[in-house]
Amino acid sequence: FPYTTLFRSVKSGETTQVTLGGRGVCVKGKLVLETIRADAVLELAAQNLRLASEKPDPESLPNGYGFFCQPDGSFIIEDVLPGAYMLEAQVEAVENRNQIQAYLTAFRVGERTVEVVIPEGQGEFDLGNIVVPVKSDPLPASDR
Repeated sequence: FPYTTLFRSVKSGETTQVTLGGRGVCVKGKLVLETIRADAVLELAAQNLRLASEKPDPESLPNGYGFFCQPDGSFIIEDVLPGAYMLEAQVEAVENRNQIQAYLTAFRVGERTVEVVIPEGQGEFDLGNIVVPVKSDPLPASDR
């Protein structure tokens, strides 16, 4: 990403103001399951919006704008700079969502990568519904 490093010296008794961000758009959308699954938990998996020119490295943390969805699948990513991106969406499921640490038993049931082009300007950019194909039947624990 085109990050800029700025060093600012402030002496005792002085004040300064620094504004971070504010050059991009607010990207919103919603992950929608192609097949309904009662055990799917949309807010559990970390999602990612990365520059299309940067290939994912399985040995390191993903680069880009990381975000989580709301329980209904909706999401907002603040201050996204213009450019071509890949939205990497994952859906996980749990055996028992009423269990206190249900996330410890989570398993992936769907994923989708979508190319997205963010325009210049400010305001909102709505991706609409992003349909994620999922495995239709819950897998037995022995098959995970």
